[in-house]
Amino acid sequence: MGNSFENFKPRELSEKEKEIFASLQAIEGAEITPGIREVYSFALRFVGKESMVSVYLSFFDEQSGADVAITNMTNMPIHKEQALEEVRGQGEGTKIIQRIILWSKENGYGHIVATQVQESAKNFWAKNGFAYDERENNSSDDWLYKG
Repeated sequence: MGNSFENFKPRELSEKEKEIFASLQAIEGAEITPGIREVYSFALRFVGKESMVSVYLSFFDEQSGADVAITNMTNMPIHKEQALEEVRGQGEGTKIIQRIILWSKENGYGHIVATQVQESAKNFWAKNGFAYDERENNSSDDWLYKG
């Protein structure tokens, strides 16, 4: 399976974004590309034997005040004949989120949120150390990392 990011032409990055991009390279197994439109955003892709996990990170999130916002995460089967149920619940997403949390802490990004958490994903985020953000204006259903 080829790297789908190889034909991507990234936008010009600020010096701080270049630093973040370079440090993200330390996350084992990640293929990384800067976000297309949003400043301080990056897409990470992890390809395993059975599934591909994509995680989108946004740094310095204004709405939540987070250092790192996990704005989207998907776990999809690699093989066409596989059903979603065959690849989900196998622990791949948890391993990757734990890598991202560890990297965030090691790089001084302690305030981590998962944004727009859907009902079907609440157990996943809870078992990975996140809790619903009780702030009054939490209209995007953010969950804070509590560790």
